[in-house]
Amino acid sequence: MGIRVAGSVQTWPVWTLRGPIAPGARLENTTTGRWMEGATGLELGDELLIDTRPCRKSVRLNGVRAYQHLAHPGSTLWPLRRGRTGWM
Repeated sequence: MGIRVAGSVQTWPVWTLRGPIAPGARLENTTTGRWMEGATGLELGDELLIDTRPCRKSVRLNGVRAYQHLAHPGSTLWPLRRGRTGWM
């Protein structure tokens, strides 16, 4: 899979993940090698919002602060760069 960014400025995405999702699920930027991994799973009906924007970075589960869901060592909140970004 991939995302194409047409502009010349890095794009900081807001990811919305909806359960069910198994523990250890991973979003990986295959272009840069950066990734983020969930430390716990999501139940049916759960929504995890990951905001990577500078000065707004947050992780919220059903509206409640939940950075512990990305507590896996090495997880990062990464930007999408100009051009095609591969992810899985």
